[in-house]
Amino acid sequence: MNIWIITTKINSNRILNVLETDPIVRTAVETCNRNLYYERPVRHLYLEAKKKGFNVQVLEPADISFVMSNESCQFFIRGTEVPLPDVVIPRAGSGTDYTLASTYRCLEALGVYMVNCADSILLAADKFHSLQKLGEAGLPIPKSMLITSGFKYATNEEIIANHFSFPLIVKIWPGTNGAGVMLAHDKYTLADIILMLRKTNPDTKIMIQEYVATSKGRDIRTVVLNGEVISMVERNAMDGGFKSNIARNGKFTEIPMNDQVREIAIKAAQCLDLEFTGVDILYADNTYKICELNSSPGFASMEQFGLNPPAILYDYLLKKMKKNEVDSYHI
Repeated sequence: MNIWIITTKINSNRILNVLETDPIVRTAVETCNRNLYYERPVRHLYLEAKKKGFNVQVLEPADISFVMSNESCQFFIRGTEVPLPDVVIPRAGSGTDYTLASTYRCLEALGVYMVNCADSILLAADKFHSLQKLGEAGLPIPKSMLITSGFKYATNEEIIANHFSFPLIVKIWPGTNGAGVMLAHDKYTLADIILMLRKTNPDTKIMIQEYVATSKGRDIRTVVLNGEVISMVERNAMDGGFKSNIARNGKFTEIPMNDQVREIAIKAAQCLDLEFTGVDILYADNTYKICELNSSPGFASMEQFGLNPPAILYDYLLKKMKKNEVDSYHI
């Protein structure tokens, strides 16, 4: 199987800082293997693919070019024409821009199997649009409001007062690992945050959202593959804050499978047409609400409790190919 893993998350700028603690990165430097310089999930995908005997490359968007005509579409990696892969595993997540999405769409049109298609990746990255789709499907979401580019707090104060109560969550996107998520404790703080964000970047996408107090510092991370929940853990903040992201010093706690959470996660993945995704779910009194979906879920929540996510993903892909479910002329 010929696999391309496409990511924007290279670790080369941090290699010197982790040489002593990360044997994989140390091996990358010693062997000059650029495929091992990337974020941990990408490195693990690469190593597991090599272990299984697959032909695998880790690529950045700048590595890939293609020429399209009525007759054909030719792909190039770092200037050299290459055959099409069998499978592409996108790992750019919210870093997927127009150019990369166009690359994905071209590969899809040529019959290359994508683990999450371009439109689903872009939809998941759009925090407001994805919530809109989930809400339309009848799935539980936090009350949210989009802050338009010409937003003035004074003219919207009554709307906010009638529909929300403080504190409020303020989110910008794109953003990952809890970056771009803030808590406004009163109307003055909210007005200041919005003004600051607009002054920094007038095009920043902003929404405000109800603060689900019963989920302060904790949520449930589920991972869905092909309509099945393969992992369910609780994430907990360790610093007393309201964010539970592991990248912000949170921790995982193993919890029993919950049928209600499982059903919400599966329906959310199906709603956004995501084959492999992380679904973050909030505790909301005696029920649950969807926080967001991630098209490039991290692996730590699974690996900590003995799962091997790359092996699970590759075994799934091999089964699909054996059943001839992957319609690709070059396999």
